[in-house]
Amino acid sequence: MVASLSVIGVSGQVDGYEIIEGKYCAFYGSMKFSTHTDAKLACDQDSECHGFFNNCGNNGFRVCDGAILERTSSCGSIMYRKGTTGLWIQGNKCRYDKLETLFSGDLGYTLEAAKTKCANGCNGRDDCFYADLFFPTTIATQACYLRGKNCGDWQNNENSNYYLYQKEA
Repeated sequence: MVASLSVIGVSGQVDGYEIIEGKYCAFYGSMKFSTHTDAKLACDQDSECHGFFNNCGNNGFRVCDGAILERTSSCGSIMYRKGTTGLWIQGNKCRYDKLETLFSGDLGYTLEAAKTKCANGCNGRDDCFYADLFFPTTIATQACYLRGKNCGDWQNNENSNYYLYQKEA
C-alpha cells in the first residue's frame, strides 16, 4: 500500500497524515529517508515534527523542520502533514486550567500553521484536553494556550479572536 502513496494524484488521509499532492516543505532537515515508513517513523517520534514530503515523487523523503511552510512543487512532490485528531471551534475559549503557553508573539504563522502547531502541542500531552488559539485579524500577535480538562464553560465564553481546539477523547 505504501508504494501507491507516491503516485501523483493521491489525496486524502493515511495513518494520521493528510496527503497534499504538489507540495513540499520550504524548510527541511539534512537527513534523507529512502522509504515512506522511515520518514513517518522519524516524524512520529519527534513532537516538533509537523510532516514530511516525498521529494519530486522519486528522490526519497525529507522531514519538515518546524511549522510547515508549504511550497508548490513543479516536479510532483507529495507532502504528508500530521493530522489533528480533534475539533476546532471558532469564537470560543476556555476560562481556566491553563497548563502552558505553547507560543506567543508576532510569529508570522498562517492560521492553518498556527492551528496545526497548537493542536500538535495539545495532542502531545496527556493532561491537555483543550487549546485556545488567539489569532486576531487586526494585529499580528498569535498565541496558543494549552488547557486541562477543567477549562470551564467554554460554550458561553465567546471571543471572536479565538479558536478553541477540543482534543478527541
